[in-house]
Amino acid sequence: MIKKFTFISILLICQFAQAQSTSPEYRSLSEGFRKFITDGTNLSLDEQINAWIKDVESLAPEVYLHIIAGDDQTKLDSERRSLAQKWFPLLFANSAEIQRQFDLFETQGKPIIDQLAASYPEANLSAVTVMAIPSLNKFNGQVKKIHGHVYAMFGMDMIALIGQKPDLRPGALLVNNMPVLMSHEFTHAIHYILSDFGSGDPSTASFWGPLWDEGLAQVNSQLLNPGSDLTNIFMEKVLAAKCTPENIQAWAKSYIEDSKGNEQQVETAYGTWFMLSSGLTEHGAYRAGYCLGYNVILSALRTYSMKEIIKMSRADAYRIGQETLAKFASPNGGSKP
Repeated sequence: MIKKFTFISILLICQFAQAQSTSPEYRSLSEGFRKFITDGTNLSLDEQINAWIKDVESLAPEVYLHIIAGDDQTKLDSERRSLAQKWFPLLFANSAEIQRQFDLFETQGKPIIDQLAASYPEANLSAVTVMAIPSLNKFNGQVKKIHGHVYAMFGMDMIALIGQKPDLRPGALLVNNMPVLMSHEFTHAIHYILSDFGSGDPSTASFWGPLWDEGLAQVNSQLLNPGSDLTNIFMEKVLAAKCTPENIQAWAKSYIEDSKGNEQQVETAYGTWFMLSSGLTEHGAYRAGYCLGYNVILSALRTYSMKEIIKMSRADAYRIGQETLAKFASPNGGSKP
């Protein structure tokens, strides 16, 4: 009787621990941001910086050291001051809209992440934190490993800015969709935990990794948000309009050619395919690699399940990506996913 009770107890404890591991930690700096706005209004820049450090940055010092200065303590003060000069006026002028985005993080964002986490109970999310923060307009969403801990971070100020100024990057028309953005970024976190994409020191120079990684996040976010069109999945209207079979074929050829360059050439090419800072002249749209990656994953779904894709090794993912782009680039209309 004692043995039976002990076995059942252990089983229940294990089941409870497994259930607990499927939920990441959530952190919102909403109240810290609210206090900063209250404390810093009508003060000098130096006084506002002090209020920022006390009310916001002190709540997550390791995170902000990484965001602001790339983990370089010697650059923190100067980089913070530069960002404060540029963005503090916008934070104060748009504090109500930024606060509204913090609220949407709670009502629209967290439920979609809970849904995604529950779909992968095998993923140990105990070392994952989902954060809503003011990012000083460094990003709207990104996943980073900081001192061994995975952070899925969402910049409420950048999200608010995109909503007010979708053309902030000339040549692009950015789109906000909180559930899509959060499921996109959290897919990255799940992917890094369940595959070897999260191990070692992956470089942009690998070139085939980002194609798979971003395509996976886009397709999975579309599956989690049924009815979302390419404009919302790509979070940008121009790329959605240009992601056509004809362009996919031409882009696939160019991508394959760019992959053959030396390390420096590949590093430069990475920016033209995956960043909002370049690529418009070369491809007619920013982040054309997102369109290619999306269609590579759609093609892979003909053979593999999403769970198989999200757990796939780098070696297999790179091979499938290369084979698929070669088909897309073929002259017989292979660009259709």
